[in-house]
Amino acid sequence: MQAILFDVDGTLLDTEHMYMLALQAVLADAGYQVSYEQVYATFGLPSVEALAYLGFTKRPDLVQAWQERCQNYQARVQPFPGIRTMLTTLGQHYQLGLVTSNQAAEFLEHDRPFNLSTFFPVQVFAGQTKRRKPAPDPINLALKQLACPPGQALYIGDSLHDMQAAHAAQANFGLAGWGTTVRQPFLGQADAIFEEPAAVSEQVGRL
Repeated sequence: MQAILFDVDGTLLDTEHMYMLALQAVLADAGYQVSYEQVYATFGLPSVEALAYLGFTKRPDLVQAWQERCQNYQARVQPFPGIRTMLTTLGQHYQLGLVTSNQAAEFLEHDRPFNLSTFFPVQVFAGQTKRRKPAPDPINLALKQLACPPGQALYIGDSLHDMQAAHAAQANFGLAGWGTTVRQPFLGQADAIFEEPAAVSEQVGRL
């Protein structure tokens, strides 16, 4: 491998409770009682798509309210254990890149206490490409900036959209197993399943 690319939510940063509790609260304010399990089904989707999945289409008011309410739960965001050590080790041997559906300002706000952004010379955010994941465009842009052939790249994420985007770009995909309890859709499809961040450093050389 020449380059390793990372998703953010559910991969580098544990943002699940911030996003899901904020969404639950916003929908409750609007008069809709939605279970945590129902909102969790949208985790990792862009806000407009997440609300559409739940049946709320053409509701920019809910999108804005959700984004604002996340501030109330910001303290719940943390890097997953072992992430900083993993990035430090990988950065000594591979090019690193960030490919996320977050807006740049959104990611930087969440990352402000941790400064993980310094590990990534290449960062691709929402709005930099015409299409988002699961289209390959964001990964293709990162690979172009890194001058890395797709077959020499590994994209690590926690969702089906991440895997679909990686394979559409003809790159390898590794499941961030520490960020999801779901395995079945990835079995036989992911090129690697990493149960913890330390496993990436241990296994990537064998791909």
